Amino acid sequence: MKFSNKVIVIHDLRLTSIQSGDGPDTIVVSPSEWNDRYIRTEGDSIRNITCWADCHPVCNYTWTYPDKTTNVTSYFYKYALEKIHDGEYTCRAFNEIGSKEKTIRVVVNYAPENIQLSPNITPIIVQENIFDSITCSANCRPQCEYKWTGQTRWSAWNNLLFRRNVKRSDSGYYRCESEEVNQEEDIEESEEHLGDTSGVVAENIEKELERKLKERDEEIKQLKEKLRIERFSGAA
Repeated sequence: MKFSNKVIVIHDLRLTSIQSGDGPDTIVVSPSEWNDRYIRTEGDSIRNITCWADCHPVCNYTWTYPDKTTNVTSYFYKYALEKIHDGEYTCRAFNEIGSKEKTIRVVVNYAPENIQLSPNITPIIVQENIFDSITCSANCRPQCEYKWTGQTRWSAWNNLLFRRNVKRSDSGYYRCESEEVNQEEDIEESEEHLGDTSGVVAENIEKELERKLKERDEEIKQLKEKLRIERFSGAA
């Protein structure tokens, strides 16, 4: 009987599927908000917004902030938001094959500040029956609404004290108040304002003329008395 030796060689082969293409697929940001706009109020926080993409090899991530600084991480958060944090934040996912980016917008709303009047002087003297623009303005987000003394409704249209020619009866003290649109919190700021819009210029001119006429009449009276005395002395 004959025997034959057979050598059986087994070679393990591991196949690795490498994704081809441009690298990361669509970037997903979580939690998501409408139109990628994250609206907060100054002092609030924005927490753990995470960026993720399906890619192979595994992606690395960076976040670029409005001030152009970059943080190597897949998520970001901000506590005690300030106005300077308002702006665009861009996530970049990348590996050795390619990269993709996604941008979100953080909107930081804040109460009125730096309320100002134009012209910024008191008292404000204007001519009667003349249109004079007395304006109240403030810095706030979203758009400010205003209310002057005597007005009962808030409106962005109320930034002007008058939208007509001023009258003598408009003379008095006025106060402008400002608030954020659609805010119910006590976020008002006010500025006291003396608005003398009564035609004071014309009245002052008239009073000055009356005073000068009285002085002139007094001078004439004194002159006549002096002449009378001189005549009486000459006759004597």
